[in-house]
Amino acid sequence: MRGDSGAAVMVLQTSDVDNVNNEDSQATPTIRARTLSLRGLQGASDADRDFRFAIESDRAGPQSTSRLSLRRFQRTLHHMSLPPAFLMDIQGSFWRRYVPKILLSLACIIIYCEVVIYYLVLLQCTWPLLDSATQEHNIRSDPNAAPLKVMMVADTHLLGPFRGHWFDKLRREWQMKRTFATAMTLHQPEVVVFLGDLFDEGQWMDNVQFNRDVQRFKRIFPQAEKTKFIVAAGNHDVGFHYKMTKVLVDRFQRLFSESDSGVELITVKGSAFVSLNSIALEGDHCAICTEAEKELNRIEQIFNCSRTVHERRAVDRSCEALMAQLPHYTRPILLQHFPLYRANDRGCQDRDGGPNSDGNRERWEVLSKDMTARLLKLNPRAVFDGHSHHSCSIEHNGPQGPVPEWTLPSFNWRNKNNPAFVLSVFTPSNFAVSQCRMPQESTVMASYCVCLLALCIWLAVRRCRRNRYQGFIKLPMQRS
Repeated sequence: MRGDSGAAVMVLQTSDVDNVNNEDSQATPTIRARTLSLRGLQGASDADRDFRFAIESDRAGPQSTSRLSLRRFQRTLHHMSLPPAFLMDIQGSFWRRYVPKILLSLACIIIYCEVVIYYLVLLQCTWPLLDSATQEHNIRSDPNAAPLKVMMVADTHLLGPFRGHWFDKLRREWQMKRTFATAMTLHQPEVVVFLGDLFDEGQWMDNVQFNRDVQRFKRIFPQAEKTKFIVAAGNHDVGFHYKMTKVLVDRFQRLFSESDSGVELITVKGSAFVSLNSIALEGDHCAICTEAEKELNRIEQIFNCSRTVHERRAVDRSCEALMAQLPHYTRPILLQHFPLYRANDRGCQDRDGGPNSDGNRERWEVLSKDMTARLLKLNPRAVFDGHSHHSCSIEHNGPQGPVPEWTLPSFNWRNKNNPAFVLSVFTPSNFAVSQCRMPQESTVMASYCVCLLALCIWLAVRRCRRNRYQGFIKLPMQRS
């Protein structure tokens, strides 16, 4: 290449033998290009990514050379009238080299924060072990039988057409879908219980909107072939008592339950679960409440008959028709949305940051005192519920002894930064419960920030090093 008159002439090639004389040989010494590695120029090696020039005068005598920075090197090339494409290539070579690495790093960050972290957190959860100290020895049970594995979830609150931004829905639903899928893969429960408030806007949706959200629910919480779902209604599904209608209750029960009343007895591997519509347990003799209480009375009679046969070893004729549903007596496990009555949450154990309520309102935050006493007459061995969005374990004084209750926190990030669910095992005469923490939303966001910051720092360091060391040029400082 030739520059302007009087400018140095440089021959850019991979050989190191050629000599080119300038038109004005007295003004400019002969320059020999000994090495060259320039990406983007014809003849340069694609594998060679360094900008290195060793250019020296062929005149005899001692020489003093200096190493130029990249910017001075670029200015020198500019004065030598190199094509603009070459100068642009120098600037763009960094990004062309590192864009694939950046994209790969971003993909790894997303996979970690949206998939891998769920496995890392939920692998710490295990099924609880049965304690012989809690065994009910007067209940007949097969000691060699494997316990029933039950996973319990509360307050999923799928957003409907009226509330929330589309990204809010997408983010929360993805979090619940990943948690549920990971838990099902790792723990493989035999029964999954949903303790109400499946939807956030069920009480306001028409039938078309409701059916659409039901399909969303089934996509987020798919039911495995060998897994049984038990679903209790919540106030966001059918409305509070003053808004609850038979149409709302019937469409919910038709899709999620085999009982029209909202009260149902379900027996699995010898353990008896009673699913209750808490909103219908108002005790004011409304049509829906009357139907629910009628079914509750029938279930109470089933347990009384079964206990009588168990204690007396004789079948009462009035109980023969009822014994088919519960042939071997076991104490019931209550599944509902509203907690049993408690004056406040100060007596709760295992609290997870929920509000320290000074007082709970009957029929709003908790069931009424009368209905709580009515349910405790069933002599349940455990009660599970939700509604408050925060965990609480507390013990009630039942007519025949203490009754433990577990209030589950919400399963949805929208309601709680640190959601959780319950893993429990049951036999007809024993049970154990453990809470499983899910990834916290703040932890996931912090992971994104740390990973992205580390990526930016790495790119900045790489570029600084490249700008400093990627090229040097040696030129004579004096002539002999």
